[in-house]
Amino acid sequence: MSTPPTGASRSRPSIGRSLTVVLGAGVLGYGVLLLAPEPSDTLWRVGIWLAAGVVVHDVVIAGLSILLGAVVLRLPRPVRAPVAVGLVLGAVVAAVSLPAWGRFGAKADNPTLLDVDYRLGAILTVVILVLGVAVSASWRLRRAHRATADGGPAADPRAGREAGEWD
Repeated sequence: MSTPPTGASRSRPSIGRSLTVVLGAGVLGYGVLLLAPEPSDTLWRVGIWLAAGVVVHDVVIAGLSILLGAVVLRLPRPVRAPVAVGLVLGAVVAAVSLPAWGRFGAKADNPTLLDVDYRLGAILTVVILVLGVAVSASWRLRRAHRATADGGPAADPRAGREAGEWD
C-alpha cells in the first residue's frame, strides 16, 4: 500500500472552509430575507445590478488584468515586480477614490460632506506611486546590470536567492 503524494487533495474539506461556506450561506439567506418584501421591480433592478457586476468584472477588470500582465511580462525581469506592485496599488487608489471623484453621497444641505479636493489627493498619491516604482525599478536594473558587468554569478538577478524572492 502506497501513501498519497504530499499535497494531495483530502477527501473532506477543512473546518475553516466549512465554516466559511456556512457563514456565506447565512449572509446570503439574510440578504434574501431582506429582499423578500420588496416589489418585483426592485428585485429585477437588484438582479440586473448583480449580473452587471459579474459582467464588468469578468470582461473589463479581468480583461485589463490579463492585458497588463502580458505587458508586464515583456519588461526586463528586474523591473517586473515594481511595475506589477505599482499597477495593483494604482488600481486600489482608483477604486477607493472614484466614489469621491463622482461626489456620490454629497448633499446640498450638508457642505461638510466631501469637502476636500479628493482629485488632488488621488493625483498626488498616483504621482508618488509612479515615482516609487521608477526608483525601485531603476535600482533593481542597476543592481542586475552591475552583477552581470562584474562577472559575478548573477546573470539572473535571482542567483543565490530563494526562488520567488525577486519575482
